[in-house]
Amino acid sequence: MENTLQYGLSQLDMVNDGNGVTGLVPVNSIFKNESTGISPEEFLALEDAFKYEADYIYFRRFENRPSVAQVYIYDFTNDIEADEERLIELHKRLYNSGSVPMFFVFTKSKVTIFNCFEKPADGNKLKYKPLKTIELASKASRALSELAIEELQSFSGKSFDNGSFWENSKFSNSFNANNSAYEKLLSELKLALRDIVKERILPENIAKKLIVVSILIKYLEDRTDKNGDSVFPKDFFAQFMIGAEKFTDVLHDSIATLDLLDALARHFNGGVFEISDEERIIISETDISRFAQFLEGKLDGVQFVFWKLYSFNDLPVELISNIYEEFLGKQPGVVYTPPYLVNFLLDEAMPLSNDNTDFKILDPACGSGVFLVGAYRRLIQRWRKKNQWKLPSLAVLKKILIDNIYGIDKDSDATNLTVFSLSLALCDELTPIQIWKELRFDDLRKNNILSEDFFDVVLGRTSFNENDFDLIIGNPPFESVLSAPASVIERNVHRKRVIANLLKDGSKKDGTRIPLPDNQIALLFLEQCIPLCKSGGLVCLVQPSGPLLYNKSSAEFRRHLLLNYFVPQIVDFTHINRILFGERGDVATAAIFVKNEAAKEKGLLHITVRRSKIHKEKLYFELDNYDFHFVPRSLALNDPYIWKANFLGGSRYHQLISKLSNHRTIGEYISEKEEFSGWAMSEGYTLATKTDKQKLLGLQASGDAIKADDFEQKISAQFLTDKDHIPVKAFTIKGIDRNKISLLRDNYFHSKGKELVYNKPHILIKEIITNGELPTILLNEDLVFQRRIVGIHAPDEQYADLHKLANHISNNKLCGFYIAGTSGQYLINKSSAIYKQDIDNIPYPEDLSLLEINPSEQILIDDFNDYLLEFRRKGENSKAAKKDASQTILTKFGQVYCNALNTVYKSIKAHKPFETNTFICFPFYFGEKPNIEFPDSQHIEHHIAQLVEKDYGTSLRLIRMVRLYEQNIIYIIKPKKTRYWLRSIALRDSDETFSDLRKQGY
Repeated sequence: MENTLQYGLSQLDMVNDGNGVTGLVPVNSIFKNESTGISPEEFLALEDAFKYEADYIYFRRFENRPSVAQVYIYDFTNDIEADEERLIELHKRLYNSGSVPMFFVFTKSKVTIFNCFEKPADGNKLKYKPLKTIELASKASRALSELAIEELQSFSGKSFDNGSFWENSKFSNSFNANNSAYEKLLSELKLALRDIVKERILPENIAKKLIVVSILIKYLEDRTDKNGDSVFPKDFFAQFMIGAEKFTDVLHDSIATLDLLDALARHFNGGVFEISDEERIIISETDISRFAQFLEGKLDGVQFVFWKLYSFNDLPVELISNIYEEFLGKQPGVVYTPPYLVNFLLDEAMPLSNDNTDFKILDPACGSGVFLVGAYRRLIQRWRKKNQWKLPSLAVLKKILIDNIYGIDKDSDATNLTVFSLSLALCDELTPIQIWKELRFDDLRKNNILSEDFFDVVLGRTSFNENDFDLIIGNPPFESVLSAPASVIERNVHRKRVIANLLKDGSKKDGTRIPLPDNQIALLFLEQCIPLCKSGGLVCLVQPSGPLLYNKSSAEFRRHLLLNYFVPQIVDFTHINRILFGERGDVATAAIFVKNEAAKEKGLLHITVRRSKIHKEKLYFELDNYDFHFVPRSLALNDPYIWKANFLGGSRYHQLISKLSNHRTIGEYISEKEEFSGWAMSEGYTLATKTDKQKLLGLQASGDAIKADDFEQKISAQFLTDKDHIPVKAFTIKGIDRNKISLLRDNYFHSKGKELVYNKPHILIKEIITNGELPTILLNEDLVFQRRIVGIHAPDEQYADLHKLANHISNNKLCGFYIAGTSGQYLINKSSAIYKQDIDNIPYPEDLSLLEINPSEQILIDDFNDYLLEFRRKGENSKAAKKDASQTILTKFGQVYCNALNTVYKSIKAHKPFETNTFICFPFYFGEKPNIEFPDSQHIEHHIAQLVEKDYGTSLRLIRMVRLYEQNIIYIIKPKKTRYWLRSIALRDSDETFSDLRKQGY
């Protein structure tokens, strides 16, 4: 390593200085004995980096999780300046590969830093576009200037180690996933398809087929080895069209294109390039030169830069296979699965630490095959690990694929894309010469990738059997509609679910049915996949988290699942639903892991993934200590509120919600009042639907006057028509906008609500929570209103009781908090909307003093309203996640932490907190105040790092949050952001500290 590079890397805190490990690994270590101790994931990343001629990788390393490559480093220190054209080409290739977010290039005089999320293009022209250039030395001196050192510290290895670079640095906003090659290519493919169809160049289904095939051919055309050899022989394309030098030349002529596809179909076999008779006729009769021009971006006003910007030799197979979303269109209940989620779930479900290659995998709703491609590649990597990392032969690659990879999807377009994606994955493991001379695709559609309804398979109408698979993984559709075979299965399993419960817990509810929550087909996929696994096999499916965890109707189904199978963990993505699946996939999800083995008495892990900049830009999954919640088995089986409490923040929230849930509810109170005292409660009306009006017109036209009059009477309501009406939008937390009150002129209604609720005196409650409160008003005038407003009426003589109830609901953030802790809708699928049943469930004991809360409980409610609500809506842009903890915040944290522990220990006090470049260290002490003085942040980190290594046997750089105990001092070390230092977090930290101290005998 040259001196300039050595010194520069040391200033970047990337070199091991003897005080802990570093993520810096030389790429050539894979060819030396130095590779001993490198994890399989790091070895494969180093192989990838070698392909791009990098000299080093800087890894983010985790405890008990695979490392993630952060930076490629290039050593050009033999050069005064790096060749710009070479760097532009390197930038293009790394932009396409998605291997790392950044690369650093060191020369003798400077380090140039590139952002691999930013395309190296300006319009159609590739440009030299570094993120930052740092001058390392002047001509007169080899020493680094103070400015250079300061600029290098902006890219400190420590900030990559704990993730703070992506969250805190002044460059973090420069990394936008929407600018990545993955997103840009998908977007441009979608635009190209839209324009091709709009211009009527080709029908949509044929345009899709040609684009998919074009990508595969372009991938093969771009594929070259280190000797410059490509897949296609020299002058290959000229045999189909005179003078053609590349694929797009042939694409200008329809007959030549068909001849090319036929030749490739014969050569490779397997059906990937096959064209149906109908497609052949349409293509042959079409001038497809305009199609070629679209793909080349040569038409006026078209901004596509497909073949110039995108290097199909570098684009990962997973990216190409995700054209599913763009090419199949929006299917009901279907969203595409982002690659970083696929990789995360595969890391959990089939880690590379296991080298078993006789391992059958099924995706029951495979879509474009993104899970199957990832699983296939992992099986190849397992085979290589078991065979000293040598490359597998074509025969081995085919055997692994045919013997282990299975998928089902009822959409034939989807299964065709799965076959296409797996074909690419196979090609990705071969040299260009092998692809042309040896490769013949097997037709995976015969036995491996089936175009079937999964539930037909379950009913035994195809060849898959129970106990076939080691792993079933995927993202089934989220629909509350069952296909015909799914309906048959659901009818059959109602009684089976009941019998299973009777056998497991001795329940005497003979004949009780356990319906499928929300009629949700994804849950039926889950239930029916388990028996297809081998004994001890694993099911890992993405599920809608509302029906799985949060909806009240889910409790019995979930209990049935937990009674009969072992569920080790549920990874809950609800907090990141708006960023996980893109704009069209705003749905709350969770991944459940179920083993096909008897349930165990131990509990399960509920991981609630929180929003962060790292998640927004789809870099990797950042999990903090506060995301992990151990759920004892008794609570998992019997307490429906435990999941929402974990979603909010953990055990303290659960204790408060449980305490409040023990009281009489508003629904119970009103029900009694309705029966005995003339009260009424209901939602407002809904207007007649188009179907209602058509039915009325049909009856009137039929001549059956009696039926017509009866139906008209049914949908009419004299107590609504021509009455004062308030629109839903005119009712806010501030009250009613009386300027919006008008006479209701509608005559027909689909639902009417109870007549009394429109009469004075009545309470109106809007089904929404604003700033933690429900818009509520007590009115002494008649007023009608639509659904989404709930009315409660009482007789005049009981006005005092009605007034008391109104006061309890209005201006009471306890009600909003309780709904947040119990609603299956609020904060899950909707950010502010609630249901009437959420209002029904609000606690309302006869003695309201029973709802008084203590100071610790008030902290939970205050933090929920002041910080957590905004954090749920805005995530990384909320004040809790965006701002560093102020001195005031830290002082309050210290007070709450000490007060909580001093209920037992009496003498714990807060020391002055210390701040480093990457975290805050907050010491607390027993008894006499210790002398803790750190003159600068480097000394703090050095001292704390020594303690961490001594107590934990690992490096501070690998730990994001930690509590350390040294003599009479407790050190709490966490990132700087406000959300880690809230008073509610101080309560959780105090609970965990108390547990630690008890274990140590205090």
